[in-house]
Amino acid sequence: MTRRMRLGSFHIKRAAVSNYVMFFADILLVVFSVFLAYLVRFNFSIPESELKPLPYIIMYIVGVRAIFFLLSRSYSTNLKYMDLMDVLRVYSFTILGSFFLLLSDVMIYYFFTQLLFIPLTIIVLEFLCTSFFIILTRALIRVSYSSIKDQEKIGKF
Repeated sequence: MTRRMRLGSFHIKRAAVSNYVMFFADILLVVFSVFLAYLVRFNFSIPESELKPLPYIIMYIVGVRAIFFLLSRSYSTNLKYMDLMDVLRVYSFTILGSFFLLLSDVMIYYFFTQLLFIPLTIIVLEFLCTSFFIILTRALIRVSYSSIKDQEKIGKF
């Protein structure tokens, strides 16, 4: 039996709310990863010429990642019981998203502008950061939940 929250005259399942929160947290982690990738790539001093297309690059990367998160339904896993298969699912769909970014970047280069829309190092660094932060966040939630449950069992919480 799932618990429901009452929001005005609407009933919303708590699991659905946590899924939406997890999805948007993943998107925020992607945005943070793109910024971090740019900072690392340009030695914490991003040139002005790279700042101009940055909003478009962020929107594009977030759009691609959002599509792959929705396809994998990685946001809907039960974080209380996260296991290696969930980690592999996150990793595999972030790598598929990175391959899509790489493929689209190469197509833009060869067929349209003769310039890379997203630098290749940014794609690699963003993949590493996104994978790391999403897996770390989920592992921390899992450990926190487990710790709280253990405290409840012995009566200290």
